Amino acid sequence: MPFTNRREAADRLAEALKAYQASTPLILAIPRGAVPMGQRLAQALDGELDVVLVRKLRAPFIRNSRSARSTNRAGSIWRTTPKRPAAPPPI
Repeated sequence: MPFTNRREAADRLAEALKAYQASTPLILAIPRGAVPMGQRLAQALDGELDVVLVRKLRAPFIRNSRSARSTNRAGSIWRTTPKRPAAPPPI
């Protein structure tokens, strides 16, 4: 694992993004583990922090789906894996 914990990851990311400190960056974080990281980033970069609320999208007929999917307000869907043909529903 490249980082020992999320605090170290946030500190290393803040160091890599120091060039943006003067522009008062907006740091967006999702609930659970990313909010404390986002807070650490915002403090280190003199930026602002906001929380993005998200919801998991179900993948019907795909068990143990490990791909990420998201949608925007317009309804466009982004996915990390190509479409797979849907399996028939279990009997």
